[in-house]
Amino acid sequence: MAGVQFTLFVWLLTGSSEEWVGAFERTMHRLLEAAFDELNTVGDLQALAMALATPLLWPTMKAGIWLVAGRLVLHLASTELGLAPGKLAPDFKRLNGFARLPQLPRQNAAQAMQALIALPVFGYLCFSLVAGHAQAFQRLMSAGVRAAAVSVASALSEVLWYGASLLLVLTCSKSLVY
Repeated sequence: MAGVQFTLFVWLLTGSSEEWVGAFERTMHRLLEAAFDELNTVGDLQALAMALATPLLWPTMKAGIWLVAGRLVLHLASTELGLAPGKLAPDFKRLNGFARLPQLPRQNAAQAMQALIALPVFGYLCFSLVAGHAQAFQRLMSAGVRAAAVSVASALSEVLWYGASLLLVLTCSKSLVY
């Protein structure tokens, strides 16, 4: 399930990044204009704040709605269209890694094998990405800001897609084993 959720997140991030960056550029342009405008009333300042916040918040809200809908669909699929509200709500106790330290020696051998396979694969992917983008990274200093940002964003997108596909394969292989 985690692999599908991360793949959905990467899809949303790479698909919506152009909209977010465009909205951010327009907001920065408007902020620079507003820095030299006279704001006469509190209402003018509130209107400016709303005009600047709305284009930035809307893509974030859309992505959040897609992630919640995806999580709900995965939940319904895993519970055979049953609704278990206890499993739907996040469990914040699971975020505490220190509580699980005593359990480390008793972890499943299959998870250790997965890690032994996944770590070299991730290392190889990182090495191949850096080697493939080495010339582009060396030209970053002489490139313009937009060209450098596109180059770095392309490399990051590639890393995220490789990671999502690997996590998806690991998740599917884990579900086939159990």
